[in-house]
Amino acid sequence: MKEADYTRLTFDLTLGWAQALARINPAMTFVYVSGAGTGGKAMWAQVKGRTENALLALFPSAYMVRLGALRAMHGEVRGRAGCESPTRSCARSCRWCGRSRQGR
Repeated sequence: MKEADYTRLTFDLTLGWAQALARINPAMTFVYVSGAGTGGKAMWAQVKGRTENALLALFPSAYMVRLGALRAMHGEVRGRAGCESPTRSCARSCRWCGRSRQGR
């Protein structure tokens, strides 16, 4: 994928949503699921690093989660690579996401 396309999907799209959320609630906690190697020399790692830095500047309470891989352990639904979706895993394990799912 070309850098311009990757930047549009990773940086521009993420920051667009984040800025909209920050206008609604600037004090919210923002959790961004990134990836291992972010900030490295590869093009994708540089774009992810810029995205993380922009989010950290936008939200006073922001967390960057750098996952290497997720492996289903108890029969969870798996993607094409045999790994679980980071969003699905986060929704079950994060107290912020879990509260809305469980109605707490």
